[in-house]
Amino acid sequence: MAKALKVFIVLLLVLGAAALGLEVMVFLKRQELKGRTQKLEQAVVDVGRNLTTAREPFIQGLPQSPDAEMLKVFRNDLEPSKTMDAPLNLVRSLAENRLVELNNTYTDLKQTRDDLATTRQELADTRRQLETARTEIARLEGVVREKDAEIAARRREIEELNGKVAGMEQELQAAKDTIAKAEEERQELKDRIVSLEQTLRAIDKSLDPSGAAQDVPRGLSGQVLVVYPEWNFVILNLGLGSKLAPNVEMLVHRGDDLVGKIRVTSVKEKIAIADIERDFEKMPIREGDHVLF
Repeated sequence: MAKALKVFIVLLLVLGAAALGLEVMVFLKRQELKGRTQKLEQAVVDVGRNLTTAREPFIQGLPQSPDAEMLKVFRNDLEPSKTMDAPLNLVRSLAENRLVELNNTYTDLKQTRDDLATTRQELADTRRQLETARTEIARLEGVVREKDAEIAARRREIEELNGKVAGMEQELQAAKDTIAKAEEERQELKDRIVSLEQTLRAIDKSLDPSGAAQDVPRGLSGQVLVVYPEWNFVILNLGLGSKLAPNVEMLVHRGDDLVGKIRVTSVKEKIAIADIERDFEKMPIREGDHVLF
């Protein structure tokens, strides 16, 4: 009996020691869980506050702004776990609202980024166009300067031409006066020519009693083909087809110089033979000299 009691007491002592150790372990675990719970509560409160707090200039505050009491997960150690639902649901709601807002902001930001990219591209195109326009403006300014210089030169030329025109008008007036005077002289010469023609016809009639020269057209001209100075005659390129007749006298000239006079002695189909009248010879007749009736 005494042994049994001794064994029982020892067993109780062992159980008591084990219970004490277990209680110490449970107490330590409880303290650790309490610390975790407090950290969780503080984290939930911090997350709720961060979700509802505005961040200028883009993040605005949410309409519902729960206080710390609403976000407490455990109000005391004896509350069941379901008391966590309300504050956690509130935090979840706040997070969802903020997520919706962030999604909208992201969509707006993406659209803004796309618009910005388009604007940058348009700006780059505009800069290139502006640079091209500046280059073209610089080129056109150079062209304008050249045209201005050319216009100034043309104006000087016009002024010079106006001066020349004025001088030419004076010269023209003088020329008109000269022409008028020459017209008067021409009329006088015409009258003299008529008189001389009458005199010439009378002389021709006296030199050519046969009247052969009357049928020869006045102004008939030809050329000396061959000259025979030792025989005192020349051969002309005129013939019957030119209506040339014997005994017709013709003047021989070289350019504007009078060379002498010949008298036609024989007329063939295409040529004629004429004697050189030495009394009227100014210089020796040469081949190629011109003859004129």
